[in-house]
Amino acid sequence: MDLIVIGGGCYGCLHTRQLLKARRRDKIACRRLIVVDRNPVCRARTEFAGEPLVEIVQAEWGAFLRAYLDTLDPQTENRLVPAPFAPHLLFEWLLSAARSDTPRAAVRRGACALPLGLPFERQDDQGNQFISAAGWLCPATCIEPALCPAIKGARTWELGDIVRAGVARAPTAYTDTLLFTCRHFAWGVGTIPLRAPLEARARLATALAAGQPQRVIVGTVSSCHGVLGLLEAAPPPAASAP
Repeated sequence: MDLIVIGGGCYGCLHTRQLLKARRRDKIACRRLIVVDRNPVCRARTEFAGEPLVEIVQAEWGAFLRAYLDTLDPQTENRLVPAPFAPHLLFEWLLSAARSDTPRAAVRRGACALPLGLPFERQDDQGNQFISAAGWLCPATCIEPALCPAIKGARTWELGDIVRAGVARAPTAYTDTLLFTCRHFAWGVGTIPLRAPLEARARLATALAAGQPQRVIVGTVSSCHGVLGLLEAAPPPAASAP
C-alpha cells in the first residue's frame, strides 16, 4: 500500500513524520510514502532526505492526482492523506475525469448550497460549500473520537449521515451523493481510501453512458468537517437515426 501525502510543508511533514513513526512501530503497513508538492525546495525534501520509505514528487496536486489515479487498479488499497487547507482536490479530479471519460457530455461545476442546519456552512466564490458540525475551533490533529474533547461528551453526529439526510430532503432532487470519507489512520493523521474516488468515477461514467442526466453532491468529509461541491452533467446527445 502507498500513502499519498498532499503537501510538503508543515502539515505534510507532520503527517509524514507521524506515519513513519507508526510504520516503524508496526502500527500500520505501507510500502512507501509519496509526498507531493509543487515547490522543488519544499521542507519535506530536506527533512526526509535519505529516508528510503519517502518519495518526494514535485508536481501540482491536481495534475499529480489526474496522472496517478489513472494508473491505479480499482481495487487499490492505496490511501490519500489530505491537507487541512487545500482546494477540493477530489471534486476537481472527478470533474476532470468525467469530462475525459465522456467527452461529449456537458459536465460542469454548479454552485453548492445544500442547507444542513450545521453550526458552520459557508460558500466560496468557486461554488464549494464548507461545512462543520463543530461550533468551535478544532486542532488539525484531532482524531474525532467518540467522546469529543471540546464538549467533553459524546460525539452524537457523523457528517456523512448529515449530508445524506440533507440531500434526501432537499426540495430540488439530486441524482447521487458521492462522499470521500477521511478516517483516522495513525495518530493525528486521517486518510481517504483511493478506491472511493475510482468507484465514484465508474458510477458517474455508467450513468452518463446510460443517458441519465446527473446532479450530484460530491463531498470530502470527516466525522466533523468537510467540503461539498455540485457536479452537473448532461449526457451526450443521442445519435440521430440514419
